[in-house]
Amino acid sequence: MAITKNDVLTAIEQIESRGDNPTNANILAIVGGSNATVQKYRSEIMSERQQQAFKSRIVLKDSELSKLTT
Repeated sequence: MAITKNDVLTAIEQIESRGDNPTNANILAIVGGSNATVQKYRSEIMSERQQQAFKSRIVLKDSELSKLTT
């Protein structure tokens, strides 16, 4: 069975919940598969998280600005 992006995401969340760093090795220990596949999905997930965090900061700053002007 092929490893999916969702498999990698679930493994990352599991690893983070126990306070560990979601390295490729830690993810591979849970899902198996190849290092290349895990790296690909892990990079995509981390990039998406970074983009979401950036969008959240923009919204927060806009809402703070609106509170200051009213």
